[in-house]
Amino acid sequence: MYKEFNTSCFVTASAQQLANNLITLPSRFSYVRGPALTVADLSGIKRFRVAEKVKLEFRMEFLNAFNQVWLGGINTTPTSAAFGQAATEQSAPRRVYWSGRVSF
Repeated sequence: MYKEFNTSCFVTASAQQLANNLITLPSRFSYVRGPALTVADLSGIKRFRVAEKVKLEFRMEFLNAFNQVWLGGINTTPTSAAFGQAATEQSAPRRVYWSGRVSF
C-alpha cells in the first residue's frame, strides 16, 4: 500500500487519540489532504493546401499523454489501521484521437 507520509510519528492508539480531532481549511489547503492531480493533455494540428481552393487538415489529441497514475484520497482517520495510506488507485488510460478534414 502506498503511504503518503510517515505514520510512525503519530499516536494512533484509540485510548490516547480522538478520532475527530482534525482541523481543516479546505478553501486554503485542500491540496494537503491528498496528492495533487497532474495531467498533461497535448494536441497538434497540421494544415496543407492541396490545390487553390482545397485544404487538408490533420489533428491529433492526446489525453493523459504521459499516462500518469492518479492516487485516491489519503485516509486521515488517526484510529484507522490504514492511516496515511492512499485509498485506491484511480487512473484514466492514455487516449489518442486522430481526425482529418478536407475543405473546398
